[in-house]
Amino acid sequence: MDNAQNCEALFRPFRLYFSFAKMLYASVLHDPELKRKPNFALDLVFEINSALDHISRCWVYGADPAVEADKAHSHLKRVCLDVFKLKLKRVVDQYGTISATEINTLDDGKFRCRLI
Repeated sequence: MDNAQNCEALFRPFRLYFSFAKMLYASVLHDPELKRKPNFALDLVFEINSALDHISRCWVYGADPAVEADKAHSHLKRVCLDVFKLKLKRVVDQYGTISATEINTLDDGKFRCRLI
């Protein structure tokens, strides 16, 4: 594999990071509900660290850039999926809270009739 192919292989994980993972990770870090949970983003940090570790192996150990780039890309995909999982769990929790709210008493029951 020549130098241009090595560079292209290593750009792939960074494109995913800058296109999706970075934005999703930041959205979780700034979510006040998720911040209240201890170590909520620890798995995300480990996945990002693992991705960077795979990329560094190309220079430190002379590993194959294409193989290491694929592994780094997989770790960054896991970051995206873990963020979606955190966000989905939050929405499900919110739905449970909202659906448990008694709305028959709002506006003498007229609110529920208009809602349906």
